[in-house]
Amino acid sequence: METKQKFDYISGCLQKSLDYDKVFTVEPLGLNGGLAVFWKNSYDVEILSSDKRIIGMKVNFHSICFFLSCVYGDPVRVRWQDVWDRLVEIGLRRNEAWLLAGDFMS
Repeated sequence: METKQKFDYISGCLQKSLDYDKVFTVEPLGLNGGLAVFWKNSYDVEILSSDKRIIGMKVNFHSICFFLSCVYGDPVRVRWQDVWDRLVEIGLRRNEAWLLAGDFMS
């Protein structure tokens, strides 16, 4: 989710009020952007990559393993294709289950 908030707020107030054990954030640039992913301790999450548009991770839950890409598409329409191109590039390297979630702006 886009946060527009710094790590201190996300990891303090928001994480506690939502009752999640872990959080990973991408800091906003000024008052724009910022991403956060929350999860419980029952999930084993490995952050593989992150930037202002996509957080890539590998998730293990008991015997289930999958890749997850959390996406916040570019709000500028002429740059939508850039995000899609990156997702295609990521997908071409995946040979296991892969879930995409987020706001794709299209």
